[in-house]
Amino acid sequence: MIGSRLRAAVGVALAQLRHYRVRGTLAVVGVALAVVTVVILTGVGVSALTVGDAGVDRIGADLWVTAGPSSFAPGAVGSVENQLFDAHAVSRDVERREDVRGARAVLFQTVYAGADRGDYRTIVGVGTTGDGERFDAVEGRSFAEGDVHYADGGYDGPTTGEALVDERAADRLGVEVGDTIHVGGTLVAADENSFTVVGISNDVSRFIGAPTVVLHLSELQEVSGSTGVDPASTVLVRTEKGADTRRVQRELSATYPELTVRTRSEQFGSVLRRQSAVIASALTLAVLAVGSGVALVTNVLGLLVYHQRRQLAALRAGGVSVRTLLVVTLSEGVVVGTVGAAVGVLVAVPGIRAINLAVGALGFPNVVDAPRWVFALGGAVGLVVGVVGAVVAGWRTTRVSPVEHLPR
Repeated sequence: MIGSRLRAAVGVALAQLRHYRVRGTLAVVGVALAVVTVVILTGVGVSALTVGDAGVDRIGADLWVTAGPSSFAPGAVGSVENQLFDAHAVSRDVERREDVRGARAVLFQTVYAGADRGDYRTIVGVGTTGDGERFDAVEGRSFAEGDVHYADGGYDGPTTGEALVDERAADRLGVEVGDTIHVGGTLVAADENSFTVVGISNDVSRFIGAPTVVLHLSELQEVSGSTGVDPASTVLVRTEKGADTRRVQRELSATYPELTVRTRSEQFGSVLRRQSAVIASALTLAVLAVGSGVALVTNVLGLLVYHQRRQLAALRAGGVSVRTLLVVTLSEGVVVGTVGAAVGVLVAVPGIRAINLAVGALGFPNVVDAPRWVFALGGAVGLVVGVVGAVVAGWRTTRVSPVEHLPR
């Protein structure tokens, strides 16, 4: 008996949606838009977490030593204000510690780079101490030797003239392994300093999300005119196997009270906090999309109730229970939510591909990463939007009075 009533209620709901096709379609579109928005924004969040975590992981540091955030300074050469000074000395002293396997200073700044004099692109220049053994080259090789130009602070050692570029920088500059590029913190410096591309490596560019050219730290400082203070953005520390990383962190913090020492997880958290405004904006958009979907479904189903008030009143007068009428309205919401969720997921798939293709052309590949559970989440959101809208409209169904709406 209950099963037959349920089938009858669902049949009535489907008949109503077929009869009011425009309104039903509008409700489906509202649910679909909410699903597409949730899927894409969640995919952006997943991509940020995955890429950020993988980027911090790929750098291969157990501890990050900084002197505060590297902030952009448009009036300065290189456009980045790096606050860690005497970088070579700090990295050398840290590396001498018993529980430290290696330490390298890294400098990030913008530079002018190009294959021909006068034809330059602005990309991220990265300077690093060490011999580049941590960089995996997809073509060519890494650096052949260490940061020999520093020469204990005199900057009078030989220059290697070697550079690594990532695939996006190679494409942007039109170079390959063996070609010569000009690099400098100013246009004049770029004209005067040339480097040979010895390898293609994407390790650093994946971390910062931009095309990069990697040089030895002292050589980047030389071409940007910053040898006087020996600046760096961070010192990356690898501890020995089995060493207590937290203890090493405390010791370094005590030795360098003016510096900030973070573990790998703390560094990742710091990166996320700097993106909190973006994350909050994405969350706000998702909430607004879901709220708009619920409002649209509620209004559409509410209008159906309003236009059917005489029919509903007649059904009430004929003995049809309020529960059955609620099942009819709820069934309409479930149908709208299910169809809208399916449409939203189908639209989100090519939408994500289009966004990744468009933004990838600007140098930011795979901005939206949507695993299967993200689409499942979007489908669930669509169903919830339909049901919530139906519940609110169902409440209006219970308010229909046979006495008020039936002719006497």
